[in-house]
Amino acid sequence: MTFVPLGALCALAIAALLGAGWRVAARTGSTGLERAMATAVLAGAAAVIEALALGLVGLGSSPVMLPLAAGATWWVRAPKLAHPRPRPRAELASWWRRLSPRGRLGVGALAGAAIYLVAWTLFHPYISLDAAIYHDPEVATWVKAGEPGSVAALS
Repeated sequence: MTFVPLGALCALAIAALLGAGWRVAARTGSTGLERAMATAVLAGAAAVIEALALGLVGLGSSPVMLPLAAGATWWVRAPKLAHPRPRPRAELASWWRRLSPRGRLGVGALAGAAIYLVAWTLFHPYISLDAAIYHDPEVATWVKAGEPGSVAALS
């Protein structure tokens, strides 16, 4: 698969998981940033569960099945849970307006630092001895075998 379609499938999968997570998080009574954080946690948990479940049948690293599973998660949740009101953008904007100027500065600084850290890590990855000996081969084995979560004998 080429990079662009694979990236598009990944973006759609992320959007589907975040959409399902947002609807489930809305049922918890959380609002604003708390709902956004709950959404991220729920979406991440769903992604892990899907990869492990697909890994049981050898499809845990399939670039087609993982986005399909994410879409199925959204499709199962969407009809059962009403779309939360207010809309995500309006809710986060309301939360932002309630912050003091100092709070906005702090949140902006943290967001900027997080973006910088992610960008730095992507462009300058640190591969330690532990990662090179154990973690990277483990992930490569999972991708090759299609079974995330399995234990591979590396030595």
